Amino acid sequence: MARREQLNDLGDGETDVTDDGATIGDPVASAGETFAAKLGHLIATLHPADRGPYSPREISAGVEAATGAKISEADLRQLVAGDRADPFPEVANALATFFGVPPAYFTDNSTTARIDEQIAKVVAWRDTSSRALDQYEAQPRAARRRRRPGPPGA
Repeated sequence: MARREQLNDLGDGETDVTDDGATIGDPVASAGETFAAKLGHLIATLHPADRGPYSPREISAGVEAATGAKISEADLRQLVAGDRADPFPEVANALATFFGVPPAYFTDNSTTARIDEQIAKVVAWRDTSSRALDQYEAQPRAARRRRRPGPPGA
């Protein structure tokens, strides 16, 4: 089933869920799902804290810079939509390299589940860390706590 058919998006700002009841972005949402669902999960979650997900153009350029493999924006859109279910292994490996996951992420459900748990922890830390830094930088400079440097070698 295509990714866009799996989402139950009511357009009302509520959380999207898959047909099996898993929440999108949930650590277990990608386990046992299609290549499109797994790729969509990586795109939705693995991006810097100060911005949204990478665009197909950015992913295409990033994959080429990191691996030398060329993936067009149209091919990426088809992979995410589920219109192309089985990409060439070179394409899957290049995408895995770009997102920093093992190539088995797309083929082995136990690897997917393990990596998704790690991603959930990193995303939670990233978002918390980003908010703390924003709060610190919002304070007037004179009000910021200063730390004394520790002893050398400590």
